[in-house]
Amino acid sequence: MMVAAVIYFVIAFDLIPDALPVFGLMDDAAVIGCVARANLTAVSNFRKSEILFSEAFPSAECLPAKIDEAVADIVQTVGIVLQEWVS
Repeated sequence: MMVAAVIYFVIAFDLIPDALPVFGLMDDAAVIGCVARANLTAVSNFRKSEILFSEAFPSAECLPAKIDEAVADIVQTVGIVLQEWVS
């Protein structure tokens, strides 16, 4: 979205031509302002969700250790099954 706003600002074809002294750049500024506001809102919502997620799931920080344990158990089980299958 930000790239589209910059392209709109750079190209000569606009809703209001840039040849008009003040009004020509007002539509460009409005587009960039709207995109900036939308991005700030999206970032703010993301930060709020991160805060809520960290409060709702405090044990998520130790998740990698639990994953390592689960992978080790799977590897051990697969090894046992393969040994039985080979013999």
